[in-house]
Amino acid sequence: MSNKFSDLTRRSGTATLFALVMIAGIFIGPETLILLLGLILFLGLREIMPLILIEEDTSLAWYKTWGTLVAMVPYIWTATSKWLGGPPNSDAFLGELVFVLPFSIALMVELLKPRRQLFKRIGAIAIGLLYLVVPMCLLLDLAITPNDFRPEIVMGILLLNWINDSGAYFVGSWLGKRKLFYQISPGKTWEGSIGGLILVVAIGSFFPLWFGVFNRWDWMALALIVAIFGTIGDLVESMLKRNTGIKDSGKLMPGHGGILDRFDAFFFLIPFAYLYIRLFANQN
Repeated sequence: MSNKFSDLTRRSGTATLFALVMIAGIFIGPETLILLLGLILFLGLREIMPLILIEEDTSLAWYKTWGTLVAMVPYIWTATSKWLGGPPNSDAFLGELVFVLPFSIALMVELLKPRRQLFKRIGAIAIGLLYLVVPMCLLLDLAITPNDFRPEIVMGILLLNWINDSGAYFVGSWLGKRKLFYQISPGKTWEGSIGGLILVVAIGSFFPLWFGVFNRWDWMALALIVAIFGTIGDLVESMLKRNTGIKDSGKLMPGHGGILDRFDAFFFLIPFAYLYIRLFANQN
C-alpha cells in the first residue's frame, strides 16, 4: 500500500509541476512559447534516436547530440523569424529551403563516418525532422504572427489531446473489451477510443467560452481531429518502441516516462489540425 501511495504521490507531483511549466511557458509570451516548444523538441529528438538506431551502434550517443542539433535547424530558423517579427514574403522560398539543410549536413558528416549504418542514421534524422520538427514549426506558425499572439490555440489543442487520452483510458478501463490494435498496443480498446472521442468533442463544444479564437463548430471539428489522429499518433509511437523493445521513450518525468510518451499523439496530430485551421476554420 505504501509503495502504491508513494508512486501515486510521485506521479501527481510530476504531473502538477509539468502542468504549471506548460501553462506558464505557453501564456507568458511568444519568447517563452518558443523556448518551451524548443525544449520539448530537443528532448523529443534525443529520445527518438535510440528508437531508430540500434543500441549496438557505437555512434548512437554521438548521434543523439549532433543529429538532434542538425534536425533542429528548421525550428531554429522558424523560431528566429517569429521572434524577429516574421520574414518578409520574399523569404518564403528560403524558409522552405531550410528544411533541406539537415539532410545536406547529415550527408556531409557521413563522409567521415563508417558506412555500416548510413541509411539508418540518415533515416533517424529524417524521421525526427518529419515527425517532430515540422509539427513544432507549424504550431509556432499558428500561435505567433507579426500582428498577434494566440497561445489559446496551443493550449486548446494540447488540452483536447489530454482530455481524449484521459477519456480513452478511463472508459477503456471501465468498459473496454475489444482490442483496437492488439499487436501494437494491447491496452487500447475500441470502447476506450470511442469514449474518448465522445468526451473530447462534447467538452470541445465549450471551448469558445474559455479560449475564443474559433467558433463552437471549429473547436468540435478540432476535437474530432485530435481524437482520431491523436490515437493514431499514440499507436505510431508504440510501434516504434515495440520495434526496439523499449517500454518508455525516456525517464525524464518520474512515473510518466519521457517526452515522447507524453507528446506522441500531440506531435502526430498537429499537421492535421493545422491543415483544418488554415483551410476551414473561422478565426475570431
